[in-house]
Amino acid sequence: MGSYSQAKDLYERALAIREKVLGSEHTDVADSLAGLGDLALTQNLPTKARPHLERAVAIFDAYEGVQESEYEARFSLAKALVLSGGDRSRALAEAGKAADGYRTLGEGMAKEIAEVEAFISKHGGR
Repeated sequence: MGSYSQAKDLYERALAIREKVLGSEHTDVADSLAGLGDLALTQNLPTKARPHLERAVAIFDAYEGVQESEYEARFSLAKALVLSGGDRSRALAEAGKAADGYRTLGEGMAKEIAEVEAFISKHGGR
């Protein structure tokens, strides 16, 4: 299995290609940004994750319709906000949006819904 730096390099290359080919505000760019954010979270680097996840969510917010990866990005942003000492109320709001979004995808998302609900409960929401 590759290292963190190798994975980061691959995500950054994918991001650069997607931005060049699709434009900086495309949802595929948001997916690459979310991947970079998630990678930073796995390395316990929430302050490095936040800018990527903030931008990913902003791109998703600009589009109408359902982007399934949006819900994962929102939940990752919620985790990054809490872990970095950021805005807890915003973290809970993003987690709530993720849970609501997962619910729209149906019963196949039960694991994800439970994980988000546990996060919300732990951090003082709903």
